[in-house]
Amino acid sequence: MFQRALRDLRGDDVMIDDGRIGALEDVYFDAEWGEVRYLLVSTGEAEGGLHRVVPAHSLPGWFPDSPDAEGLEQAGICSGSDIVGFRLASREGPAGWVADLLVDDDSWSIEYMVVQLDAPDAPGERVVPLTWVRGIDKEQRVVTVGCSAGELRGAPVL
Repeated sequence: MFQRALRDLRGDDVMIDDGRIGALEDVYFDAEWGEVRYLLVSTGEAEGGLHRVVPAHSLPGWFPDSPDAEGLEQAGICSGSDIVGFRLASREGPAGWVADLLVDDDSWSIEYMVVQLDAPDAPGERVVPLTWVRGIDKEQRVVTVGCSAGELRGAPVL
């Protein structure tokens, strides 16, 4: 299993049986299970610069009647790009922010997020298991984890 940062996956070719359909722009995932459900694909100038939402697990086939991004958000599916930049809250309160997500582009799963802590004694980005997430408040732009600030400081450095 190879994990890649979402920021590094952006722009990668998305292929189906007939060839390239566009470039990866974003992933939509179920935060509870860490499963990438859909890919947001930029189809390029040839098709008017359209964006398509493609079911991740239908590749290399493609279902053109996929839901739109707004419908996914209403269904509780999170945009990876939207989560990046959210504030991070531990049990004690504000702790930092979400810097990135680590995506396994073979199984289309997200098991870890990359966080930057506010603590001056914890420089660098930390790798935190998605299982630590207890809630995502999209309105307040906060990801809450069920651990202490000390546990966050003890997470592996990226």
